[in-house]
Amino acid sequence: MPSPLPATIPLPEATPAAADLVCWLWAALPPKNGRINVARAAAALGVSDTTIRRWIRDAAHLRLNDVGMTILRRRAILRGRGTYLWPDLDPASIARSAANLRHARVCLDRIAAGNPVGKWATDGTLQPHTVMLVHYPKAHTYGVASARTDTHRARILRVGDIVEEAVLPDKHAAVVAKQLTLAQHRDQRCVAPRKLVPTGRTETWRERAGSGVLVLP
Repeated sequence: MPSPLPATIPLPEATPAAADLVCWLWAALPPKNGRINVARAAAALGVSDTTIRRWIRDAAHLRLNDVGMTILRRRAILRGRGTYLWPDLDPASIARSAANLRHARVCLDRIAAGNPVGKWATDGTLQPHTVMLVHYPKAHTYGVASARTDTHRARILRVGDIVEEAVLPDKHAAVVAKQLTLAQHRDQRCVAPRKLVPTGRTETWRERAGSGVLVLP
């Protein structure tokens, strides 16, 4: 006889590359020690154990039907008592944030010393950048974003509302402002679904932590 299938299976880590379904499952049916109970998840969503296993196996390519997504949204909002509890931002992304801040500060020192990298004068680095504190109402998150062009700004405004903004002299100053602002919410940073936050999904934090303020260099 074939061996019985395990009662729990790993739920993929929520990283910048994670499928939206992974984020929704973490929010609606939080796993224990990174593993999800197949029978409980199947019962909660009204599907078979086999379907749950298939969903998780094919998460990167799967689009749930409206009924499945409605149930996930309802469970996620109830679990969070009015706000989605997206999974924590992964440690690698946190480390990249710290590295980005260090690098941007080194670059600002070069600019202040009158020794910028040559290509910065032509690639837009030294042009003003707008840093925005953004509320993403459908995702129940706040985030911080920067934009140099109207096109990028418009992309953010399609899904978010600007709470506060400031114009900084160059890209590196904008990066420092973004990372200092994110540092206020280190323990609440999360990974939201790409469909709800199509750009900067890892530069967000849970709505229940509050908006905070922009921290400028």
